Amino acid sequence: VRFDCFRKVIYKLFCCYSGIPGSSLDHFSDKWMCKQGCLSAFNIFHKSLDQLVIPIQCQVENIIGAFHQPKGVIIDPDVLSTLPERQIKNGLAESLKMGMNFNKELFELFKSESYMDSIDKIIELSLRIKKNVVEKDEKESSLRKSLNFGHTIGHGIESSLDGELFHGECVALGIIPMCAGSIKDEVISVMKNIGLPTEVSIDKEKVRKIICHDKKSGSESISVVKCDKIGSFYFENMTAEEIMNLI
Repeated sequence: VRFDCFRKVIYKLFCCYSGIPGSSLDHFSDKWMCKQGCLSAFNIFHKSLDQLVIPIQCQVENIIGAFHQPKGVIIDPDVLSTLPERQIKNGLAESLKMGMNFNKELFELFKSESYMDSIDKIIELSLRIKKNVVEKDEKESSLRKSLNFGHTIGHGIESSLDGELFHGECVALGIIPMCAGSIKDEVISVMKNIGLPTEVSIDKEKVRKIICHDKKSGSESISVVKCDKIGSFYFENMTAEEIMNLI
């Protein structure tokens, strides 16, 4: 192992356990140790599922980032179990999202009252899905856009509430309007089983303005991800007004 790589691992582990946000530490370590091999390790469940195999790393989401793939991923479920229950549920929203779009087996795990008994499998399936997507489309030209499922509305809710809800909780809320009527009740039932919010009071105009600045927006439309069958997805271009009509 090169010393530079080892130093980066130690730096990341220090930031992880000292509570420095994962996105921030990864971006600065990538600049400090540019192009050196790295291992990623987090004790924040949401970051474990959503960031360990993602090459764009940034503190203010979608503003600045770097493209460096990790050489390995380290997750210790025993460490994650020290988190508050709400943070665990927050992270599971990202896993539920990937099950809805890519793997019905993963989605079905959340129907059990004892889904936490399968947490190792949930984490592994989630990361393998994301690894496969990112390897095929590193810079989000096509397939990787599917990982934005629930994020268009979710980001709007998250920003409008100024931190009242966690990211994963907002993504869950953003997923519901993007589901076909035939599966919506089933999805809401699973979210309730996990303990995720399924409704919230928002300032719709504030959310609309945030959605208009969405990174996936074109000149007049926004590319959103929809789900009409568990285990699959499709893209649709919509205006901000059309999106707001779904809420």
